[in-house]
Amino acid sequence: MKIALVILHSNPSRGGAERYTFDLAVALAKAGNEVDVLSTSPSGMRGFGSGSRPLPFREVVLPSRSLSKLGQYLRFLDAVERRIDASSYDVVHAMLPVRRCDVYHPHAGIAADAVRTGHLKHASRLTRAAAAFFNRTNLKRGWFARVERALLESQRPPLVLCLSDYVKETVRRR
Repeated sequence: MKIALVILHSNPSRGGAERYTFDLAVALAKAGNEVDVLSTSPSGMRGFGSGSRPLPFREVVLPSRSLSKLGQYLRFLDAVERRIDASSYDVVHAMLPVRRCDVYHPHAGIAADAVRTGHLKHASRLTRAAAAFFNRTNLKRGWFARVERALLESQRPPLVLCLSDYVKETVRRR
């Protein structure tokens, strides 16, 4: 099977989604799949496992240069589209909002919820209000939410992998 894993940054030392994506790519490749990790920068990993064997998957660095983070994200989305069109992937598994994929795995929850609440459900009401205000004025977060909404409301929405019941309920509500 030919699989694309899509993540903005692929360096596993960042932890979280980046580490998960790296580990998933290794596991899928070891199982005999052809795996491409599509990102804006290389993982920084020269090898894998003991003996520094080469990475068992291909790192595909897509162009995203821009003066702003929003511009970088939008250029990355365009590059992902071109790569999907040019390749015959059986599965496209995205860790962030993209225009189309087969599996969507929102590691940080639903983007629209982050814009609305600031993802601080345990913080004070004042802290949540301040975070929500600044998130609503963050153009990149707004675009994340827009792209995600279009993805989830498309004619062929992806399978959504939810890391918690909270995220699952948010997806169902939206």
